[in-house]
Amino acid sequence: MAEKESKETIFDEDYILALMKMSLKDINFFEAILPYFTVNYIPNDELQKLWKLMVNEYRLSDCKKMPSFGIMRVNVRKDVKTLDKLVELKEFQVEDEDAIVRTLEDFIKESMFVDIYTKVKDHFNLGHSKKAYSMYVEETEKFAAFSLKEKMIERVFSQYKKREFERESRRHDDSLKVKIPWWSEELDKRTNGGRETGEFLLYLGDSGMGKSTLLIEEGINAARRGFDVVHFQAEGTKKQVYDRYDSAWTGVQYHDLKDNNISPEKKEKIYKAIKGMSGEIFVEAFEKFEAPSMLQARSTIKELKKKHPNLKVALFDYLELFSTGDGKNYSIDNERHRQSEISRQMKKIAVEFDMLVISATQASLVTKAFYMDSSLFLTRENQSDDKGKIRPTDYFLTLNQTYDEKGEKLMRLWIDKMREHQSSYFIKFYQRPDISRFYDKKRTFNEIISKSEY
Repeated sequence: MAEKESKETIFDEDYILALMKMSLKDINFFEAILPYFTVNYIPNDELQKLWKLMVNEYRLSDCKKMPSFGIMRVNVRKDVKTLDKLVELKEFQVEDEDAIVRTLEDFIKESMFVDIYTKVKDHFNLGHSKKAYSMYVEETEKFAAFSLKEKMIERVFSQYKKREFERESRRHDDSLKVKIPWWSEELDKRTNGGRETGEFLLYLGDSGMGKSTLLIEEGINAARRGFDVVHFQAEGTKKQVYDRYDSAWTGVQYHDLKDNNISPEKKEKIYKAIKGMSGEIFVEAFEKFEAPSMLQARSTIKELKKKHPNLKVALFDYLELFSTGDGKNYSIDNERHRQSEISRQMKKIAVEFDMLVISATQASLVTKAFYMDSSLFLTRENQSDDKGKIRPTDYFLTLNQTYDEKGEKLMRLWIDKMREHQSSYFIKFYQRPDISRFYDKKRTFNEIISKSEY
């Protein structure tokens, strides 16, 4: 196959953008394709310049690492066309990484086949039949064993020094250590300061347990810490979610706020508090009959990220109410597969956009005894439809409250799963449902934390 023909049939501009974006994100992918992918395969002059820059920065770095977009921007700042192409590369989203890898692997193996055929034919035509045969055997073994995917898999021992360098870089670069604190001091203590971007947290609770209020608590807590938040509301009206948010962050009784029954003095305090907010919360509430799709949510995040790079938290209220957006029709019998796919897409968004993604899911198999006995609590066995949907999660926590505890405004949170921290324990705390606050910090400290070993 001629090189020009290969470029026209395989390496169009979107494909090149995908390869470059994957290379910048995953150095193992870049190192796997580097021996086979040359600048001659790139049909665009500006992309050629960016690829050469990536290769040079990689080879000149002390411990072979990919350049950041900031470094690349400095290098091409005087070349307007290339700078525009760099912006396009930064915003480009790869839809199907596996398909990109498969296509490139097929191209490489096809090129290998052509190369083998040419070499063997040349030796055979010169009368070197034995040499041609031995070369054929040797090269076809290499051909059969070639796997781009295998080359991308990281090695424990041979690549240790590279990982050591990366860890040292993270230790000295605060921009690489983005942690979103919890709304609970105890959870912060248990997780060394909070959750990291790229992680997915799922709460489980029965109807009326306060899942929506908890997600609002998460949003306000993150915004107060200086992070921007996007909240996707799949149930209820825009007015309801805004009223709950306003009640929670202002501390005004929910029904007083709905009637705008707020004293002038309180209003002045609220206006002053707004000026002190360093983060913002963006709300997209879906009031149509159709379930909002994960593709819609992803598109919203992509647009917001362009002007709000500090967008670090995405809230989905709640998991079951979203659709996959993959065009498949899921029957009732396949509901568990649908929910599992939604969970997987939430984790994918967390990784792709470097965000903390938080959602909640509806419990099932909840008996009356659960509300009568404080020794009982929800676990992964109480998930509706599919226990597999917690597999993509980094954190899985359950909400537990008897009738008596609800009267006392006391909640028990069961820590079922924390991927990198201790799990299988309770934390207890008080609530303020009258002002839409899932966590009553003051009462919890006075009545629980100060009297314990937290």
